[in-house]
Amino acid sequence: MIRNLEVPERLAIITDIWDEIKDSQEFETMSDDDKKILLDRFANYKANPGSAQSWPELRQEIYDEKT
Repeated sequence: MIRNLEVPERLAIITDIWDEIKDSQEFETMSDDDKKILLDRFANYKANPGSAQSWPELRQEIYDEKT
C-alpha cells in the first residue's frame, strides 16, 4: 500500500506518474494555457516540495470553503 511507503518513495511515484502523463498523447489534447499552468505548478512543487499540502489538508480546506 502506498501509505506504507516513505515520503521520498511516494514523491518518486508521483514524479514517475507526472512524467508519464507529460509524455503521453493525452497531455497533447490540453490547451497551451492548461499545460503552462500544470507545468508551472509542477516546477513550483519541485523547487519547493514543502509548499505542498496533503490530501487531508486540501480536502478540509475545500470542505471549509463550501460551508
